[in-house]
Amino acid sequence: CSPHEMNLLVTHYGIAPEKLMLAPLLGNSIQAPNAMPSWSHRQDVCFVGGFRHDPNVDAVDQLLRLWPHIRQQLNERGSEKELPRLHIYGAFLTSTLRQKWHAKLRRATSMPDLEYCGISLDGFVSDLRHVLLGHRLMLAPLRFGAGLKGKFVEAWQSGLPVVTTPIGAEGFFHLETLHSFPGRVASSDEAFVKAVLDLYTNESAWNQAQEHTRAAADVSDSTAIVGDLQNHRSENQDDTLCWKRWIDIAAPWPDIVARFFGTMETLSERRKKDTTRAILWRETLRSTEFFSKYIEQKELHRRK
Repeated sequence: CSPHEMNLLVTHYGIAPEKLMLAPLLGNSIQAPNAMPSWSHRQDVCFVGGFRHDPNVDAVDQLLRLWPHIRQQLNERGSEKELPRLHIYGAFLTSTLRQKWHAKLRRATSMPDLEYCGISLDGFVSDLRHVLLGHRLMLAPLRFGAGLKGKFVEAWQSGLPVVTTPIGAEGFFHLETLHSFPGRVASSDEAFVKAVLDLYTNESAWNQAQEHTRAAADVSDSTAIVGDLQNHRSENQDDTLCWKRWIDIAAPWPDIVARFFGTMETLSERRKKDTTRAILWRETLRSTEFFSKYIEQKELHRRK
């Protein structure tokens, strides 16, 4: 869940705020910063996404339009010994898409092919983490789509800043402000190109963005709490003991723990004040539930 979804539930769907709590738990823990390749040991930029998902296909369309301008400006600056390449990774990168993008680039730039423009359609890779550790930036000019972007979490776990759009960043604003977003959020083509140029060529700006990747990945680390809870629950059917164990496991998230147990302690009182719940739990609105129980009992007796 993110602040955006939480606000939507309250303002659009009318769910009482006291029934909700923000718990942005996503991925695995991050490597220590000194285990990450530095700015000077990374090169090129990348996009990651499965190509059965329309927002990812459209994002690559946008990159093909912007990339020649980015590369040209990098060449004019002369700050790089070797011009960077744009690597496109992801499953289901079909021959139809390859042909479409080759043709699109030729029409837009008069260049013979993607390779000439520094674009590699790499497709699926088995070890994405290893690949991401070698790149300097992830680019994601997403124009539509929903949900938290798993590709961003993977990038941040690899110390890789992300340049994206407000649509791409949607849901990650629990990272306090745009100033602490692990990369850049650009609202226009010009801002996107500028952000890429700044982070790719400015080591100081890149280092600052990488520091934010560490914080973002730490905030989103849910592996311990989810895995340990599942293991303990499967081994111990005593709910009381299970939830006592929850306190130890969830220690890094004291607000979540306090809210959860506070709600459990006052649950009966909360339910008495919940008019919507009382209406929905009236027998007249639960007729299908009782009818299904009747059918179940009828079938049991018939088999006997």
